[in-house]
Amino acid sequence: MLMSACILHQNSPFCQTRRFPEDYWANLSVGQMTNALDNLVAGLDIPTTEFYGHIQVTASDLDNYKQKFNSSMEELRRLVYCTDLDKLADIGVYNRQTFEQRFNIQWYEHGGLRA
Repeated sequence: MLMSACILHQNSPFCQTRRFPEDYWANLSVGQMTNALDNLVAGLDIPTTEFYGHIQVTASDLDNYKQKFNSSMEELRRLVYCTDLDKLADIGVYNRQTFEQRFNIQWYEHGGLRA
């Protein structure tokens, strides 16, 4: 799971000379999607004696980690089942059309991005 979170944080799929892709991409730098993923990772980050030495994890602590995990999974499910393009853009999930509309970008096929 932690590896998946690291893989998700990759370089931007677009730049001034490379148009935003047609498929969907999530901005994981800010917003609700980022918060949900961060909370998910926090729910999985249970301290162990292997890394922290003499640490006592109580049943109450485990319940708290489980609650963090469950609530972040519920939030992620709520976010990924959204089908309204404007709401997706509000949470930082874009396709080419919504990205270019949201940020008022005009793309010229032979010249790239123009301000």
